[in-house]
Amino acid sequence: MALFGTCAGLILMADQVLDAEALEGFDRVRGLDVVVRRNAYGSQLDSFETELETQQIPDSQRRLPAVFIRAPIIEDVSGKDVEILAQAELGAGAPTRWWSARATAWPPASTRS
Repeated sequence: MALFGTCAGLILMADQVLDAEALEGFDRVRGLDVVVRRNAYGSQLDSFETELETQQIPDSQRRLPAVFIRAPIIEDVSGKDVEILAQAELGAGAPTRWWSARATAWPPASTRS
């Protein structure tokens, strides 16, 4: 099964969530061998837009606009099959490729990308 999780989807796909108390009562998919922290970039007021650079796409499009709105952060990549495709300046964070799973810490629909 292919999965794509953005923001909260990344949290639900992560094998470990450091502040998982708020997720009690929610079923989680798991299977993405990463450790995430919810709302790691701060509150709604701390939201920001930046550009991420990736080597996975052609030179002319390497900078991807990303909007982080109370976004989770990937604090640790445990799995040898997890590949970080881009990083925000504040830490590891998005998108992550794992077999047929995809996850980002920002919702791509918030930008023209």
